[in-house]
Amino acid sequence: MHIRLIICLLLVGCSRKNTPTNVSETDISEQTEDAWECFYADGSGNRFHFYRKEGAIHFQYDPIQPAMSSSGIYSGGTPKAGILSEEQADLLREQVQIWHQNSGAHVKVRSKGTSSFRVKKRADEIQFLIPESQLVELNTLLKPLRP
Repeated sequence: MHIRLIICLLLVGCSRKNTPTNVSETDISEQTEDAWECFYADGSGNRFHFYRKEGAIHFQYDPIQPAMSSSGIYSGGTPKAGILSEEQADLLREQVQIWHQNSGAHVKVRSKGTSSFRVKKRADEIQFLIPESQLVELNTLLKPLRP
C-alpha cells in the first residue's frame, strides 16, 4: 500500500512546482473572500437564501405554496433569484447584525408571524427568531426581491 501511495504521488505530483504561477489577483481575492450566508424565513414560511459569490451577494427566494400553507390558500408567489446591489447587501448585513445583537427582541419559539434567521460566516453560525413586526426595514428591503 505504501508503494502505491508513493507511485501515485510521483505520478500526480505533490510539490509546489505544479501550482500554476499565472494566478491573477482576482482569483486570489475570490479564494480568500469571507464566506457569508444568511437563511431567512419570514412569518409566512417564505424563505430567502443570501450568499456571497464572486464578490457579490446573491439571493434565492423560495416561496411557500398553497399546499404547504396553513390556510391551504396562501401563496408567496413564484421562486426568484438575483444579485443584491451593494447598497442592499450592506443594509442586509448591517440589519442582520443589529437584530442579532438586540437579543431583547428575540423569541424562543417560532410561531406564525415569527421570522427565523440562520447566519453563517466561515465556521461560525448564529440562529435567532424575531417577530416579523420588528422587521420593517427588512420587509422594505425584500419587497423588490419578491415576485
